[in-house]
Amino acid sequence: MRHCTCHQSTYKQAKTNLNQNDLLNLAAKIEGHPDNTTPAILGGLTGSFLEGGKVYATKLDLHPSFQFFALIPDFHLSTKVARGALPQMVSHSDASFNTSRTVLTLAALKNGDADLLKASLHDKLHQDYRMILIPEYDKLFNSLQEIEGIACYLSGAGPTIMVISKGNETTEAELQNALNNLENPWTIKKLQPDLQGAVEL
Repeated sequence: MRHCTCHQSTYKQAKTNLNQNDLLNLAAKIEGHPDNTTPAILGGLTGSFLEGGKVYATKLDLHPSFQFFALIPDFHLSTKVARGALPQMVSHSDASFNTSRTVLTLAALKNGDADLLKASLHDKLHQDYRMILIPEYDKLFNSLQEIEGIACYLSGAGPTIMVISKGNETTEAELQNALNNLENPWTIKKLQPDLQGAVEL
């Protein structure tokens, strides 16, 4: 959001007729990653990519029943190191495994289908390679899989693990129980999705 505030300030000070698409392109040019800047500007659930210097983006529906938690360890994992853990090539079967689930993930987030979301977030492209860099990741992830009504995944390069719950009041306590069994301290943060995005102050 820090980047987004800067872009909005630039937009306001320029006093030009930039539309939202112009702002998306400008933000991506400055920050370099439209998958970071697009949700900051549009808010909510978004998809985007950069091609030919232009950002293609859309905003998608997000079911209001979902709750979001970040499980954050007390250690740091370099993005460079996490990227270096990935293979140079992946098999067609692993690529197909992930891409075939993408649309269903979006459908689950839109329709509030927790079971579909959990199944669709299974991954073969990066989590198995990066888990060795995160102490006790395997133990924690297996514990999370046993909690009813939640889906979880490694957030980007890690080491934070994201949890999506279907509005279960006991979820936070169950997550804490899973973390209590680990040697390293982890923190739970309940997150509130920003559905509005950037606003002019």
